[in-house]
Amino acid sequence: MFALTVALYSIFLSASYQAVRYFIPIVFIWQAFLPLQLFDLIAGLRFQSLRTEAARGRARVICAAVVVLLLVGSQIFFLLDHARLKGQQSGVAFR
Repeated sequence: MFALTVALYSIFLSASYQAVRYFIPIVFIWQAFLPLQLFDLIAGLRFQSLRTEAARGRARVICAAVVVLLLVGSQIFFLLDHARLKGQQSGVAFR
């Protein structure tokens, strides 16, 4: 799912045609359902190698934090890439 989301965003942000606007509903749906499914999967992880329930809880929190960082980081990356592309089109140097 994550790969599909990345592919859709790459197509959406790199295209110069108006036909790409038909991807927008798909992108919005994935923005909502991908985190929900990932957090649901994390809640089902057992971490049987950890002995105490407190350690298992911390491991779930760490996994959730990594997912949040990946999702937010990808959004920031796409935002900066979009700003870079807009800067190149307008002639402004963005480094």
